[in-house]
This record gives sequence, structure tokens and C-alpha cells, in this order.
Amino acid sequence: VRVPAHEVARGLCRTCDRPLTATSANISGEPASDDPDQVATSLATQIDLLLDAGRTPGGLPSTIVDVTRSEPRLIRAGPIGWEEIEVCAHRA
Repeated sequence: VRVPAHEVARGLCRTCDRPLTATSANISGEPASDDPDQVATSLATQIDLLLDAGRTPGGLPSTIVDVTRSEPRLIRAGPIGWEEIEVCAHRA
């Protein structure tokens, strides 16, 4: 489950009244894009809908954490530091 920083994505989650799951808007192994037109071109045959809220601010890829076991495990480092994740995980 991603916790997006983008206000349109957060608004969509609020409207649906639940978290939404999604993958990155790029083909696996290809660089991420901040341009909805590029996403539409590269994924045109693989998506049903593209909500175009303009270019995204970009930055590091998401921090990915495996929480399927008793202790969280870092899968990919991103903008949220491991120390912050550990504090939150131990509070939960």
C-alpha cells in the first residue's frame, strides 16, 4: 500500500474511503516517468484509465518494506529512512 504525497492521489484514496494499491507507472526495469503523456504512450495497451493530474514532482523511488513477517524488512531504500520506519513499526 502506498502512501502518496500527491494531493490528487490522496484525494482519490479519501473518496474511495480506503487505501489503494498500485504499481509504478512504468514497465518493470524501465525508468520511472513524471510525465502522464509518456505514461499513456508506453502503457497505452496495458491500462484502462489514466488519471492525468499533470507532471509529478519526482524524486527517489518509493521506500518498500516487507511487513509479512514479525519483523519488517527493507526491500528498497527510498525517501523514508529505515530508522523512521522502525520507529513506526514498533509503535504499531
